[in-house]
Amino acid sequence: MIWSIPEIISVLSQSVTVRAGDLIMTGTPAGVGQVNPHDVMEASCDNIGHMTVTYQ
Repeated sequence: MIWSIPEIISVLSQSVTVRAGDLIMTGTPAGVGQVNPHDVMEASCDNIGHMTVTYQ
């Protein structure tokens, strides 16, 4: 990512109220392919947690 998570939250919170539990969608980087049935997607953020989703 170009900007850090704190930078994204800082800039976004100048325009809208950001609360605990809100999701901030940052877009898709170049070169990312299509998600197909049964693909497993994982995401994590230091000090926050880890998430695994299986696309049906």
